[in-house]
Amino acid sequence: MQKVLLSLASLYLLAFAAATPASVIVSIVPDTQTIGLGSPIEVAIRIAGLGNGTALGAYDLNVSFDTALLSFQSAQFGDPTLGDQLDLANLGLSSPLALPGTGTVNLIETSLDPTNLLTSQQAPDFILATLFFSSLGLGNTPVTLTLNSLADADGLALSATPQFGDVNVAAVPLPLSFLLMLSGLGVFPLAQKWPKIARTA
Repeated sequence: MQKVLLSLASLYLLAFAAATPASVIVSIVPDTQTIGLGSPIEVAIRIAGLGNGTALGAYDLNVSFDTALLSFQSAQFGDPTLGDQLDLANLGLSSPLALPGTGTVNLIETSLDPTNLLTSQQAPDFILATLFFSSLGLGNTPVTLTLNSLADADGLALSATPQFGDVNVAAVPLPLSFLLMLSGLGVFPLAQKWPKIARTA
């Protein structure tokens, strides 16, 4: 009898493990980047670990950064290659919102696609949105995520692990050709005066 119970318990655990979705991760892409002062910068928000009957139906998250280094410009929703994975029917019903605050951008999107469409056709790994910034000052800033809420295709809470990013704004050295040109311009007038200096010496 004990063997039968153990076998049934093992089968139950295996079935439960198979039904449990893989670990879902929401991350900043790229996780580390260096840009020059005054240069534009792109930061993407990526979700991975979906599939096996688990699809994303809605999200509400904050992206935070140092306002002394970065200035938020705009947001573009959807994956650059796959399109908006919360609007697979292409009906424009997902109504994404980007709400900028002081040092944060709140991203919200809800899908109105049918559950079966999301679970059968949504990619397991895709970009939710891309944020565009301009750089203001030199230094390093973490770009962090706060997952206010995530929901699956049925509207049930979906747990996920956030992974942060890092942006370094650095002074960009002048190209060597430009430095040579400047030095040439500085030396040329001196070379013209050199015979006079030699004669008076």
